[in-house]
Amino acid sequence: MKKLIIVSFFLLGMITVSAQKSVNNFKYVIVPNQFEFQDEPGQYQINGLTKFLFEKYGFEAYLEGEVPEELLNRPCDGLKTNILNESGMLTTKVKVTLVDCRNNVVFESEEGKSKEKEYSKSFNLATRDAFKDIEALHYSYEPLESDVAAVESTTKMKKPKVEKEVVELQKKSEEVVVKDEKSAKIEEGVLLAKSFGGVNYKIYNAKEELVMTLLFTPSKDVYIVKDEDAIVYKNEEGVWIHFVSDGTSMTAKALTIKW
Repeated sequence: MKKLIIVSFFLLGMITVSAQKSVNNFKYVIVPNQFEFQDEPGQYQINGLTKFLFEKYGFEAYLEGEVPEELLNRPCDGLKTNILNESGMLTTKVKVTLVDCRNNVVFESEEGKSKEKEYSKSFNLATRDAFKDIEALHYSYEPLESDVAAVESTTKMKKPKVEKEVVELQKKSEEVVVKDEKSAKIEEGVLLAKSFGGVNYKIYNAKEELVMTLLFTPSKDVYIVKDEDAIVYKNEEGVWIHFVSDGTSMTAKALTIKW
């Protein structure tokens, strides 16, 4: 059985992006909740600052997990930013990078620097310093005609295949559920679904802990689980099923979700 991650690539409608594109040819910027050097999300408050600075200089920026439906369907219209920490003993040094959906580096700033001793203030100042190069870009969105044509063509060609992949996947998962339906146990407590981006959901348990993130698909009542080879769908009996495949085995578990 094909890994579900392949299905997600179809659903996202990935298109080939030229490494020669300029920053102006991208419509969105995605800001991670946690950069690689951070020990926890939002450390030093630079993630929110990064989003703010991109918006200040004309970009349409979103924190990871809060992206609009259009970007979910056309991920190659966006760039993902990263803050590189190149600090020394006495000086905080950072660079701002922008990477496309093919992991091509489209932009890298010069080092932003600060000698402040307090970490939060130092990273704040260094990040603002690095963003001088972003400001100098004078960003203005300019979509390429070839991209518009490619997106339209991809949408027309890929959608039937996407729906077929999801339907086949759902049928296979239902085979597992038929075998294990009687033994499937409803998880303790009710899970709460909170909508974001209009069509996606974050699922929380009774302790308000994030259990999973569900991403939209064209098929009714079928969602891809973010960062998992899995889907969540509603079967004919109206039961929500969490179906997981690791490439060698399949498991199905019934869920109680309050939407």
